[in-house]
Amino acid sequence: AFMSTLPAPADVDSLVIDSITYSPQSNNVSFGRSPNGVGSFTMLTPTFNSNNDFPNSIEQISEQVRIYPNPFTDILYFEDREDIEIRDVLGKLVYYSLGTNQVQTSDWYPGIYFIYLKNKNRIIKVIKI
Repeated sequence: AFMSTLPAPADVDSLVIDSITYSPQSNNVSFGRSPNGVGSFTMLTPTFNSNNDFPNSIEQISEQVRIYPNPFTDILYFEDREDIEIRDVLGKLVYYSLGTNQVQTSDWYPGIYFIYLKNKNRIIKVIKI
C-alpha cells in the first residue's frame, strides 16, 4: 500500500485552497476525480494514460456483475462461481477463494470491502452492515 501527502496549493496569503491525502491503496483500484479534474474523488478502475471522463466507477461496473445482497450482513452470494480476492478499505486481504459462489461474512467488521473477480478482471465495492 502506498501513502502520500502532496503539498497543498496556497493563495497569496498562504492559505490552503485545495488538498488531498492519499490513504493506503488497493491493487487494481485507482483513486481519482471523475470527471477528470472536477469531479469528486472516488474509487475507479484504472485508466492508464487516459482521462477519467468516461463511466468507469466501481459502482457502475457492479451493475454488470450480480453479487447480492449489497449491503450485506452474514453472507455474500455470487451469481456465478468466481475466483475472488476480497480486501478491506485499507487494502488488507480478508478473504481468498477459487470457484466460490458464496462467502460467509458474519465475523467481518462493518464497512466497505472490494471484491476482485479474477476471471472477469473486475472490482466490486460492497458494504457490510
